[in-house]
Amino acid sequence: MCENLHSVRLKARADTNVIFLDLFSRFCRHYGGYGIDVNLRPHPGGQYVLKNAVDLPDNVVIQNQPIYSMDLTDFDYAISAPSSVLMDFVLAGVPAAVWQDPSGGMDVDNYAGLVEISSLPEWLSFARDAAMRPTVALSRQRAFSKAARL
Repeated sequence: MCENLHSVRLKARADTNVIFLDLFSRFCRHYGGYGIDVNLRPHPGGQYVLKNAVDLPDNVVIQNQPIYSMDLTDFDYAISAPSSVLMDFVLAGVPAAVWQDPSGGMDVDNYAGLVEISSLPEWLSFARDAAMRPTVALSRQRAFSKAARL
């Protein structure tokens, strides 16, 4: 997971951060029930969860090193609100999904073609599919990359 809760995109509604963090926490608790950790990468420019001392589930592992020093292919998938970090994962060949707030108020037009997810069932489904059948998301990403001339 990548968070960029400081972004103006997430100010489409006053409670967008609360919605994202609630959804993220429920996602983490689901996987925590199976003893699985969830990696979280705070946006380097905002560090929202760190600066605001957000209470995170115990199975969250903060990944805060510079992205150039990370091997993104170590990750099964990436989920983020609209952010350029999605492009890093797309270019690395890692299944990536863009989160949109449930009301649809957030602009995700630049990411049209990537998997879009809003609800907990969609997050869980994407994570499962990315791990079990990554070719589905990767096929969409190749088309997205070609259309975007990446």
